[in-house]
Amino acid sequence: MQRAAWPLISPRKPSSFYLRPHNRTFVATARYFNLSDGLDEVNGSSLVGALQRPSPKTTSLETDSLPQKAHLFDALSSSNSALQGLPQSSLDILAQVDRTLPAILGEVETDSTSIFEDCTSEEYTVVVNAFHPPAPTSSQTLESLVSQEQDYTRALRLLDELQAVGTIIPRSPIYADAAVAVLNATPKTEDEAANQVHMLTQWVSLLPGAEAPEAFRSVWEHLCTSTLDSVRVYSALALLGVEKGFANEVSATAMRLISTQGDLSSIKYGLEEIPIRHERYLKNSRCTQAIPKLVSTLRTQILSVAIQTLAREERFDDAIQLVPDPLETNLHATPYAYNYLIHKLRATKNDAYLPYIQFVAQHKSVARLKSTAIRRCHPEQLGLCIRSLAHANRTDLATVLLEEVVHLRVPIGLRTYTFLLERLRAASGDDVVIQRIAELAESAQPDDSSQSPDFDYGKSVQVLTRCWSLDDALALVYLYHQNTPSPLRSILNKLLWRLSASFDPAYAKDIARLTKLAKPPSKSVPEPSLQYCLSLKAGQTSASDLAAYLRLLKARYQAPNPHGIPQVHVVSHFLHLCLASDRLRAISLLRSVAFKRKASRLSFIIGQMVYQERCGRPDLVLRIFASHFHLSGVPRDSVLLQLSHLPEVDPADSIWISRRQVKLHPRPEITAVVWRALLKLIQDHSSLENLYRSLLGAARTGNAESPVQAGGMTTVPLRIHPHAMTPFIRRLEDAFGGDRGVQAVREMIQAGVRPTIGHWTELGRLYARRGDVKQVMTVLDQVELSATQNLLELDVTFYANLIRALLDRNSVREAQIVEQRLLASFEHRAEPESSLSKFLHSLRRDIQQAQVC
Repeated sequence: MQRAAWPLISPRKPSSFYLRPHNRTFVATARYFNLSDGLDEVNGSSLVGALQRPSPKTTSLETDSLPQKAHLFDALSSSNSALQGLPQSSLDILAQVDRTLPAILGEVETDSTSIFEDCTSEEYTVVVNAFHPPAPTSSQTLESLVSQEQDYTRALRLLDELQAVGTIIPRSPIYADAAVAVLNATPKTEDEAANQVHMLTQWVSLLPGAEAPEAFRSVWEHLCTSTLDSVRVYSALALLGVEKGFANEVSATAMRLISTQGDLSSIKYGLEEIPIRHERYLKNSRCTQAIPKLVSTLRTQILSVAIQTLAREERFDDAIQLVPDPLETNLHATPYAYNYLIHKLRATKNDAYLPYIQFVAQHKSVARLKSTAIRRCHPEQLGLCIRSLAHANRTDLATVLLEEVVHLRVPIGLRTYTFLLERLRAASGDDVVIQRIAELAESAQPDDSSQSPDFDYGKSVQVLTRCWSLDDALALVYLYHQNTPSPLRSILNKLLWRLSASFDPAYAKDIARLTKLAKPPSKSVPEPSLQYCLSLKAGQTSASDLAAYLRLLKARYQAPNPHGIPQVHVVSHFLHLCLASDRLRAISLLRSVAFKRKASRLSFIIGQMVYQERCGRPDLVLRIFASHFHLSGVPRDSVLLQLSHLPEVDPADSIWISRRQVKLHPRPEITAVVWRALLKLIQDHSSLENLYRSLLGAARTGNAESPVQAGGMTTVPLRIHPHAMTPFIRRLEDAFGGDRGVQAVREMIQAGVRPTIGHWTELGRLYARRGDVKQVMTVLDQVELSATQNLLELDVTFYANLIRALLDRNSVREAQIVEQRLLASFEHRAEPESSLSKFLHSLRRDIQQAQVC
């Protein structure tokens, strides 16, 4: 602003007006109040000209004799052209400043030849800056738009303009708010989805890196806990995070979602680009560690995540394409990933996948892992394992292990050969084997291991477990547990984990046995069994029983064997007891333990959802689902619409809404609970029909129609669980008649959903209510035929529903026929005074009463 007045000063004709400090301040004041438009240029005359021109009523002599204290306002008042067009408020301001300013600034020195009189140029700057602070820089303006005004649209436009001219903008955590605002939007079209990625990239690029990680972590956490399930957004943000040094934090989560919802090209792009950008970051940060090893570790991790995720989603063709050929590259995944893929392929019982199983097994089988580990193991440790096996009278295993070690060219000392030969000769072993080992011993070198023991079961189990020699480790682990006063549970847990990771059904019994051995020693008071805990009733449970129930569930969640995780009905029963006794603290304690592992976390969340469903709280079912899972496998728009209509969370219900965590991908049995919750929230027939058509379309095509998905939001193909369709049969029957329920079952079968015993129960009940006895018997024949083919399991409830529905239609004879077939299937299982025996007796009593009537 101070430089704006300099063009008004003529160096050849200095005016006494500009020699007065109060006059210079006066001009600055006029400009401050936006009066410069009327002062600078009026009718083509400059302000300087207006001030230098004498008044029409004043002669030149009078002008020369004007006192130095002549007021500027009087001079301006005498020039009508200078004040023309100014409002009265501006004139009042000018008059007030002109009257008060001379008294404040004092007299003017006239003998000075300096244009600034007795003051330097700094005074001029200070005076003007008092009214006009320094103009903000471009980056300050951008930060102000983001942090103070929160005008992200204008801020983004300014950001694009600054970047277009090459302006360097300092990184700041302030821009995290703008990035979060971008994530809160849901794209409707393809262009909006692409623009969202562009805006997110712009803002996140301005965030600081790993030196100030809070800003980026807040954006990443918001994305992982939001309802935005976009492969594009996750890919873009993850790659930006890798460039900023967050590869270990974002890679696995991003790759898991990309592998679930993206196509094979998106997965391969992520597998290639993430390690490249991570290596670039390490080089730019001047990392002193071994960069190739760090990059290789990250590549192995994300490849394993991709293979496991594709195997879980049963996308076996894509998973096999990601398995690298060991003859062409050193790239590999973790043993768990390969074993899990083989396990899922075997579970399909499809012979078409046998070549896949053989390919993966050859690439990274347990035998291959064993040979790799043996090469890396110290020869003395392998010799100790061979001697321990021989001492345990398992010379067969010791001989096989020795042959493998020799084949891999690992040098074994002479002491091990001598010890094994002594045991073989004492046990009258095979002469051929003895001769073979004696020949190998001739070329063996004496080893300096006289101080090491002949055998050590505990150390040998550790080495064999590390070498994936699981059969040999099992041969010694029980001896170790028997002969050691205080066996280390860490040794047992490590072996137990390796057995589970092999996914070999041959180890099922050993896993169960080791699980019992790995438990901590029992206390003086034995813990109650699970059957006893399930028999506890609400309102009649003591505090000690509930505490024992809690300890039992916590121990199962913490067990290394995932097969012991509590099932859904157990968790639901525990929650019911806690709420009935008003012991909410127990729920929080169990949740803190369950959320430490993915499998146990899923068990606890499903238990919560099922419990709320039984309590008639479909709103809480949706809230729990949306806070823990991605909105895949369900009608996304319907869920979001229902959530938007729900009231604020009641403080009493906040216990079910956990803290922000990375979301999981739901399984079909979880989404089935959500479909049922949506069905309960719908009241009118048109919404019921739309929801049913959405479910049926999802079952047929694997994708639910949604405008969000059509706008570039890639989502996982929907796999509909049969239990999701069960409640729709009765609702459609109640809304549109019995024929519609029968039609729904037919449409479900045509859509490729295999009917369960619950569907057949609903269908048989519908036919019975209509009096169509022939169709009831057809359904009964079909169910029993499917049971003989192991397609489903017979249920007493199925027969009971048919019997009572037939009795309602006075079809007593047909009800007796169904009862006879029920007894033929279940009477031999009914023990005296059992619940099944009492249930069969109640059905027989109902039939007898119907006969009397």
